[in-house]
Amino acid sequence: MTVTATHRIDLAMWPADYGSPVSDDGPATTTVPVDYDPEVTQAAWAPVTPAADAAVDRPVWFVDGVRRMEARAWITTEDGATASGLVGSWAAGAIRCDGSAVITDCRVERGLFSAVARRPTLTTDDGLVFAGCEAEAGTDAALRNALQARMRGLELDVARDVAASGELIVLDGPLRRRVRGHAVGYVKTQHVDYLAAALRPVVADLAVAERTPLFVLATDTYRHWSWYLRLATVGRHPWESIVRCEIPADGIALPEARALADTVTGLLPRFASSPHRDVRAPQNLYPIGALEQHLRHRLGDAAVIGRRLRRAVHRVPT
Repeated sequence: MTVTATHRIDLAMWPADYGSPVSDDGPATTTVPVDYDPEVTQAAWAPVTPAADAAVDRPVWFVDGVRRMEARAWITTEDGATASGLVGSWAAGAIRCDGSAVITDCRVERGLFSAVARRPTLTTDDGLVFAGCEAEAGTDAALRNALQARMRGLELDVARDVAASGELIVLDGPLRRRVRGHAVGYVKTQHVDYLAAALRPVVADLAVAERTPLFVLATDTYRHWSWYLRLATVGRHPWESIVRCEIPADGIALPEARALADTVTGLLPRFASSPHRDVRAPQNLYPIGALEQHLRHRLGDAAVIGRRLRRAVHRVPT
């Protein structure tokens, strides 16, 4: 039998259940205003190789969070109406790397999300409290988004506290709101393309520990310095080992932003995971993976908590 192939086929490195480090149809074009010229003009865009001493060994914190949907809920209000709810748990913490890795400042919170006016609290026999939490609507998307927002908020709380150390902080995900200190937003999944078409080949040309020139993202609520860098040579897609980083632009001038971008670009590839150790390699950095595992343990066993919740619901008067 003869097989005729007309296309080259490559497989994404991440398992299908985790999505893809690059959006299935390619990153969507941004609607955020972008300034491509603060470091170099667009005509001069090319891969930037940080100086050899840019990533000197220094303490770095990684901050991340996890969430889990414990159960769906039906809430019957005082007037007899029924509304959808979501019982969830979330946690956030930090891991400090300085020759060794130490996990610290881990926090766990739990909630019952709904859009009802008087949000109920659910308490298990052994004292687990799922506080009433607001969701914009009772739809599946709104409930999930409310849980995600609470987790992100807790991450930012942890980041603000560890920022008091004055050391470098890498926060998993977009920065969105400012965290004082040397805080870096770390975006490992590229859903949005912030580059003009003529600049995209620069990303494909990046070698490991090289970055693009800095560009500025500006909205009504934030201004960020941003850049792309390559972590490893894993994968066949030209963007598959690419991450985007961002730092606040307000209060940080170009020389400091350039120095920090060079430091981060030289530092992060040292923590890049390998496919045989992490299914989301290389973007799910080793410290972040270890922190996620610890936080999931802190959430408790899902089956045990499910049984506690069912007992708590059964004893609530109707």
